[in-house]
Amino acid sequence: MKILTCPICCANDNRFLFATTHFNLVRCNHCGLVYKSETSEISDIVVNRQLYNYEFIKRRNWGKCRLHKVAKRRLRALKLHVPPGGRILEIGCGTGEFTRLAHEEGFDVEAVDLSESVCNYVRNELGIYCFNGKIEYLDSSRKDYNAIVAFDVIEHLPDPLSFLRHIIARISSRGIIFLEMPNWQCVEGRLFGHLWNMLNMRDHLNFFSKDALNYILGKMGLQTITILSHETYWEAPFAMVFALLNLLRINKLDCPQIVESDTIPKSIHKQNNTYFHKNLQPFLAQELPAMFTQIISPLTYPFRQAISYAGWGTELSVIARS
Repeated sequence: MKILTCPICCANDNRFLFATTHFNLVRCNHCGLVYKSETSEISDIVVNRQLYNYEFIKRRNWGKCRLHKVAKRRLRALKLHVPPGGRILEIGCGTGEFTRLAHEEGFDVEAVDLSESVCNYVRNELGIYCFNGKIEYLDSSRKDYNAIVAFDVIEHLPDPLSFLRHIIARISSRGIIFLEMPNWQCVEGRLFGHLWNMLNMRDHLNFFSKDALNYILGKMGLQTITILSHETYWEAPFAMVFALLNLLRINKLDCPQIVESDTIPKSIHKQNNTYFHKNLQPFLAQELPAMFTQIISPLTYPFRQAISYAGWGTELSVIARS
């Protein structure tokens, strides 16, 4: 897949940062977005079918406690702007932690996801309506959602502007748009560079900073309410483990590469959207470090708060009004 112009400002003026055998990374000189100008991706639909299946659902259950905490934080932030009883649409709902919690808190919740496996799980296990497809296939004449949320979605999309247009077309007057995505300026990205796990997730294409987010919100005519960064207790150990794994397989290259589109190599086992060697269990790589850092999380809390306040947290959270 090649992206010839900036996905949010359409400028053809960028600065090459570095490359690996899987992608070329550039920064737009006009709006500041960092994106993969050339990547081994085929399409978001193909990758979705390969990654987000019943094995993905099973692996997510291992981290259920962590995911529930994230969902609670997100719902607390949303309730400051939308009271219970409001209608919410979640795009890219995954295994439905936020969707279920919002439903339990009295919201009228619907979901959208590209994965047929995920949609079946949300419908059958949670009893919540989940549309299988892209948001552009939803009825745009309704415009009755008080909030549309999309967590860790926009970084996957080759055309984030079109995605936001479809959201705006389906939200009520003065409705809330709540997005989260990896923070290009986070501590882990600064420390690990080309080995950063978020950078090497196969279907991550765009990497936002606060400046890039302010630009895209202004371009879409949205009123920014807040842009914050978050640093959770498990992100640093995750990034460290994956940086060590990536050290064995990823080389930083100082000139642009011709990147061939391909599917998942047969010699590599795919787990949780990052390359794992066959004998390495993702539980060992993810959940054990997370369990340890949860124990010492009271000690790291001041440090994590300082990082978040400085804008260097792993995730950016943006709430805007249409």
